[in-house]
Amino acid sequence: MSSTNGNAPATPSSDQNPLPTRFEVELEFVQSLANIQYVTYLLTQQQIWKSPNFKNYLKYLEYWCNPPYSQCIVYPNCLFILKLLNGFMESAIVNEDGLLEGLDELPKIIQLQGPQWMNEMTLEDESKIKKQVHRRTTSLATTMPGHELEDVINQRLNLYDVLELPTPLDVHTIYDDLPQIKRKYRTLALKYHPDKHPDNPSIIHKFHLLSTATNILTNADVRPHYDRWLIEFLRKTNDIERNKLIQKLEESESSTIPTTTPHPDLLQIQRHGELLRKLKHFNLPYGDWKHLNTQDQENASQHPYYDCSTLRIVLDNFLQSNNKSNCLSHLRNQVFITLSANEIYDIYFSERNNYSKDDSIIIYTVFDTPITAQHVFRNWSSGNLIPTVKDISPLIPLHYYSDFNLETELNDDIARLVSNEPILLD
Repeated sequence: MSSTNGNAPATPSSDQNPLPTRFEVELEFVQSLANIQYVTYLLTQQQIWKSPNFKNYLKYLEYWCNPPYSQCIVYPNCLFILKLLNGFMESAIVNEDGLLEGLDELPKIIQLQGPQWMNEMTLEDESKIKKQVHRRTTSLATTMPGHELEDVINQRLNLYDVLELPTPLDVHTIYDDLPQIKRKYRTLALKYHPDKHPDNPSIIHKFHLLSTATNILTNADVRPHYDRWLIEFLRKTNDIERNKLIQKLEESESSTIPTTTPHPDLLQIQRHGELLRKLKHFNLPYGDWKHLNTQDQENASQHPYYDCSTLRIVLDNFLQSNNKSNCLSHLRNQVFITLSANEIYDIYFSERNNYSKDDSIIIYTVFDTPITAQHVFRNWSSGNLIPTVKDISPLIPLHYYSDFNLETELNDDIARLVSNEPILLD
C-alpha cells in the first residue's frame, strides 16, 4: 500500500534489526537441544551428524556446562543432552543405525540419569557457585589464557593479524582500544562462523583462533606478557631478515665486481668528456665527431710514446680537409716532404675544427718516434717555415714546465736502459 504523500514506505534500517551476537546464537542453539524432537530431526532428517564440523562444534559448545555460562541456561537439561551427544560422536563407531538406536534410548537415559545430573548442578549453594564463577573468571585471566598463551607462543602466532589489527612494533604503539577489539571480534566471528562454512574444515580453526586472540588481547593480566613476547619476537625476526638481506646484498655486490683491469682509455674518455662540455658551454663546433674512427684508439694503445711523439699543427684549410686519408696524403706530399711516409705514424683532428667556415684547421700529427717530432719542431722554431703551416707546437705546451728547475740524478739501471746498454749480471 502506497503512502498518502506518494513516497515509498521506508524500509527498516539495520539498526532497528541488529544481527544477533555470537553469544546469543550459541545460547539459542544450546537451549534448543532440550527439545528431543528437534535433536532427532536435526541428526536424522538433516544428516548433519555426518559432517566433521558438527562434531567439532558440539565439542566446542561444552563450555556452556561451566559457570558463569551455565547460569544463563533456562533449560538445564539441554546441557545433559549436549554431553550425551558428544558421547555418541566420540564413540569408536559412529553410523546411522547406532545413532538412531542411541536417539531412541535418549528419553530413557534422560529419565534415569537426568535428575541426578541436574541435582548435582542445582544443589550447589551460593557460595560454591561464587567460587566456581570466581575460578572461571580467574582462569580466563590466568589458567585458561595461560595455557592458550603458551600454545600461541609455541606456534609463533600474531594475534593482531588474526583480528586484522595493526601489529605493535614497540611498547609505544600497543593497540589498547579494547572496545574496538571486541567489535572486530564480533565482525569476524559472524564472517567465519562454522555454520556459514559447513564444507570448510579450516574455518573451525579460524573461528577458534578468533576466540583465543580476543581472550588474550582483552585480558589485562595476560596481554602484557604476550605483547612483550611479540615485540621481542618481531625484533629478532626483523634482525634475522635484515641480516639475510645484508648478506644477500653483499654477495650480489661481490659477484658483480669486475675481475679484469679497468679500461686503459678511461682517463682519456673522461678528458674527452670534459672537453666536449667546455665546447658546448662556449658554443664552439665539435668537429667531425659523428665519424670517429676507432682505429685511432688502437694506434694510440700500440704506439709506445704516443703523446710525446705528437705535434699540434695549425694548417691552412683545404678541400676535403676533414677526410683523414686526404689530410694524411697532404701532409706527406706537400707539408713534410723531407720525411719518409712511415715517419708520420698517425693523425687526428681537433674537435673544434669548423671545416666549412674556418680558414685554418688543427691537426694532431703523431710521428714514429719522439726524436722525429723533436726534429720537426726545432726546424719550425729555427725559422724554417712552411707556406701552408701557420703554427707547430707540442701536444703539451712547453710553458707547463717553465718553473720546473728540479734536477734529479738518474738511476744507473734506468740510464743503461735509456742508452740501451747491456745489463751486467753478477
